[in-house]
Amino acid sequence: MDRAKESIPVSRVRENKRPSCPWWNHACELSVRARKKCLTKLKRNPTPTNLEHYRVAQREVIHTVLQAKTDCWDQFCESMIVKANNGKFVSSKPFWDKIRQINGNQFKAVPLLKVGNIAAADSLGKANLLAKHYAAVTQDSNIAVETLEHQKEFESSNSNFLDDPGPEDIALNLPFSLVEMRKCLASRTGSAPGKDQISYLLIKNLPDVCMGLVLRLINQVWARGVLPDAWKEAIVVPIHKAGKAP
Repeated sequence: MDRAKESIPVSRVRENKRPSCPWWNHACELSVRARKKCLTKLKRNPTPTNLEHYRVAQREVIHTVLQAKTDCWDQFCESMIVKANNGKFVSSKPFWDKIRQINGNQFKAVPLLKVGNIAAADSLGKANLLAKHYAAVTQDSNIAVETLEHQKEFESSNSNFLDDPGPEDIALNLPFSLVEMRKCLASRTGSAPGKDQISYLLIKNLPDVCMGLVLRLINQVWARGVLPDAWKEAIVVPIHKAGKAP
């Protein structure tokens, strides 16, 4: 694994350098773009004329940003006034949140994972809630009636085969070959590795000797029908979608 970490670069998430601002608009983008062009021209040809053009563009950016912030605040206050006139309660929290957003402070507390009235703050509680959620989603009540009927029909018509897979020399029971394994790996694209940090790229580039060892392990699992305990572990990263309840 040490050699793999040295040879295979780890992908990194690109962070947005500019925080999302509620006041940022197309006019701000155009003014900043024009200032950047003036700055590039000034660096290439530092003349008094180009310097003056850059200063004018800089003043235009300041004016445009201030105007955008003012318009954003006015629109927000108008929306709060409309809510108050409609009899809705308006607290001070939205105002302070908007002020922080306009000033560029985008800190947001990570919401707790919550299902119904049960909230989880630690890793074990989150794992238990996710397990209950996935178990409820995969119940027969959430599967289409046509799918369940097809499943029952298939199981009833192939009950003999499911109970007795037959002799070991039939095609379905034969061990996998190295050609089949390489063909399967060739169709795999980049994917997040598991807990062992072994990616498809690492397995694809194994020499034949090491590939044969992996193939032997897979064939043993296939023949015995028992998965290693380590293969039953997974890393689940919940991602909060915007506009959805956590």
